[in-house]
Amino acid sequence: MDSQATDIGPLLDRAPFGPLQTTVFVLSIVCMTFEGYDTYSVSYIGPTLLALWHLSTATLGIIFTAGTVGSALGYLAIGPLADRIGRRVPVIVGTAAFGAACLLSTSASGATAFIAWRVLVGLALGAVLPNIVAIAAEVTPARRRSLVVVVLYSGFAIGSALAGLIAGRLMPSFGWASVLWVGGAVPLVLALAMWRWLPESPRFITLRNPRDPRLPGLIAGLTGVAAQPTAHFSLRGEHLRRQPIRDLFADGRALSTLMIWLVLTMDVTTIGALVFWIPTLLNTAGQSAAQGINFSVVLLLGGIVGAFIIGWCMDRFGTYRILIPAHLCATLFIVTFALLVRSSPVAVAFLIGLTLNGGTSGTQGLLARLYPTALRTTGVGWASAVSRLIGIAQPLLLGVMLAAHWTATTTLLVCSVPAVISMLALSVLSQDRFGITAREALP
Repeated sequence: MDSQATDIGPLLDRAPFGPLQTTVFVLSIVCMTFEGYDTYSVSYIGPTLLALWHLSTATLGIIFTAGTVGSALGYLAIGPLADRIGRRVPVIVGTAAFGAACLLSTSASGATAFIAWRVLVGLALGAVLPNIVAIAAEVTPARRRSLVVVVLYSGFAIGSALAGLIAGRLMPSFGWASVLWVGGAVPLVLALAMWRWLPESPRFITLRNPRDPRLPGLIAGLTGVAAQPTAHFSLRGEHLRRQPIRDLFADGRALSTLMIWLVLTMDVTTIGALVFWIPTLLNTAGQSAAQGINFSVVLLLGGIVGAFIIGWCMDRFGTYRILIPAHLCATLFIVTFALLVRSSPVAVAFLIGLTLNGGTSGTQGLLARLYPTALRTTGVGWASAVSRLIGIAQPLLLGVMLAAHWTATTTLLVCSVPAVISMLALSVLSQDRFGITAREALP
């Protein structure tokens, strides 16, 4: 390595959170919000499609999961590719693609065509999420990195709430397609804005070509430190990977990779089970449909608040000092809710959202720090894919329990078990060599 090269890692980690970082964050949070919007908007138009196309509930279930399956496939395929070609192009093309596919899905006249479009929407979404997270993490100073990434993931919850709000306003007057018109048009405009203002990751550029002419201006914009046009940069201790998927398990990373997959899988399955089944569980316990909806809304709000609180605390007090207690508290709150299900206390719903949803966002923030630059999108993408694919099973399991006449209390107590497993896996991760490294700034 050239001894005269400037290591950009310390420069970026100590940089102020300036205008260019703010631009990246704004573009990223809008992108994540409409990822959440397009992911969950189908749940709001589902009842209308059920009646309009005379669907069975099984077919509606396929419509609900088609996007999840598509996004998981996108994570698996695009993550490793982006770790070789860069992050910016997959983000821009993927954003335009999921906007276009969302718009075109309104042309469907039946379930088969609509399911095909939902898979394509999911595939495009899978290209965007790990790459936009990687860019945001790689330009953000170390002292703000956890907060930024965790808040980005909260955009999913914000998008879900926005989809419900817009669906309630537009559908009565303009029909179900109007919800998808918004979900398609905004990403298309956003893709144009990204083409103009979203930079490539300076860390990735450095690994690919330390003398890339874009680097001096980009480093200056991020750090405020002027560099000569002929400057030579480096990223010490890193190099591009030929086989990023294999390298997730190489060099002693296997335990960390498996533990972070386990944590995210347990978190996603628990959240999915609660979101899908709490209204039904409350109904079996004697509560009204309105109370079930209220619980879901309060849970969502708690998750948004929790993402901000937990992200800030992770940067200030340390990753595992916050995430492990958050999952312990989530377990206790789920158990409390199970025991008090007949009265369905709203405050407990908020606390479950704050600790469980907020803790899940925090875990995703940890994920972005766990891998080096050359493996980051592969690591984020594969962990997201595994957790989503396996996460489909938990709501199905709860359906089997209800069909077997399990009580609401017993079923909810089962939902607390994955949170315990997450807590134990985080404890193991905190002692692993790469898990410990993730406490520090990105390399």
